Amino acid sequence: MGTKQKYYPDGFGGPPRWQCCKCGAMNKGGRNSCSSCSHSRCSSCK
Repeated sequence: MGTKQKYYPDGFGGPPRWQCCKCGAMNKGGRNSCSSCSHSRCSSCK
């Protein structure tokens, strides 16, 4: 089980997309990190 969280593939210029990530997982790159699963932007995803 994971969360959907916004991330910006093109930095600040590109539109935000949603990615599904496991709770507690940390991707390299601060803006694309999925560590904050309890964040308001995150919603449950299968």
